[in-house]
Amino acid sequence: MKAGFELFKTRRYDAGLDIAALEAQYNIELPSLYKLFVSTFHLEDYPPSTEKYFVPGEERHHYAGDIAYMPLYDDMENRLHLTLNTLAYSLSAHKSIINEVEWQEYGFFRIGEIGMGGGLYVGTRAENRDRIFRIRWDWPQDYDDICDNIFELVRGLILIYDPNDPPLHLNSYDQLYKNWGDDHWQARMT
Repeated sequence: MKAGFELFKTRRYDAGLDIAALEAQYNIELPSLYKLFVSTFHLEDYPPSTEKYFVPGEERHHYAGDIAYMPLYDDMENRLHLTLNTLAYSLSAHKSIINEVEWQEYGFFRIGEIGMGGGLYVGTRAENRDRIFRIRWDWPQDYDDICDNIFELVRGLILIYDPNDPPLHLNSYDQLYKNWGDDHWQARMT
């Protein structure tokens, strides 16, 4: 099972982002570790590098699991499943939510989705720069301080198979196989 940085593909050196130009365009200063992360790793896959598989007779692929943050996984009520947004998507969304409380009061920049109302954010102000926060709009507290930075968050990520919420058509990962040269897994129907 993939975990941590195995979930992401690195960018080629010559395929970097011009983050300074994007910051100027959107009038924002992003925290340094977050900038380093998005300039080093591809986030264009959604969710990032999650294994995909095809089922015979279907034209589209399915994702083989969820990405979860393991330090919060055992706490059923506070379990964190997430996907990280591309920088372009986050900047575009930020432009439309610049007046939201998360930005105005805390300086939180949204970097991901958590599968429910709210999101995953990185701090941009001196007192919270590079820290990762989770906001659930239906919680009594304003936010949940998850970890020190994006690299610590990624180290805690794992692709999980939840038998209580299995991927479509799968009872276990033993059903998946690849033929020589295949790009994606195939599901063996039992």
